[in-house]
Amino acid sequence: MLIVLYILGNVLKNVLYKDLPENHRKRFLTKWLTIDIGVVLAVVIAYLLEWWCLILPLLIALALSLIWTLSYSKHNSLRASVKSWYLVGSARIKTILKKKESDNDNKKTVTVLLKEIESSKGVTKESIPPTIIESKK
Repeated sequence: MLIVLYILGNVLKNVLYKDLPENHRKRFLTKWLTIDIGVVLAVVIAYLLEWWCLILPLLIALALSLIWTLSYSKHNSLRASVKSWYLVGSARIKTILKKKESDNDNKKTVTVLLKEIESSKGVTKESIPPTIIESKK
C-alpha cells in the first residue's frame, strides 16, 4: 500500500507541476502530503475493519513520513552530510582493498621466488635463508 501511495504521489507531482526550480517545494509537498493523507486513511480503515496488526506499522510509517515532510528545510544539509560520509567511506574502503591486494601480491611473489629457488640446480632447502622460508608461511 505504501508503494502505491509513493507512486501516486510521484504521478501527482509530475502532473500538477513542471520540473522547474521554483516548483521544487510544491512538488515535494504534493508527493509527501499524498503519502501522509493516504497513510492516515489507511490507519482509519484498518481501525474500522479491526485489523489491529496493521495499525502500529502504519502509525510508524505516518510518523516517519510526517517527520520527513516537516523537515523539508533541512534536506539540503542532510544530503550534503550523507554525500560527504559516502565519499569518505568509499575512499577508505578503496585504500583498504588496495592495501590487501598489494599484501596478496607480495605473498604471491615470495611463493613464486621460493618455488624457483627450490627448483634450481644445486640449491637445497637448507641453503635458503630462514627469513625467506618464514615469510612463506
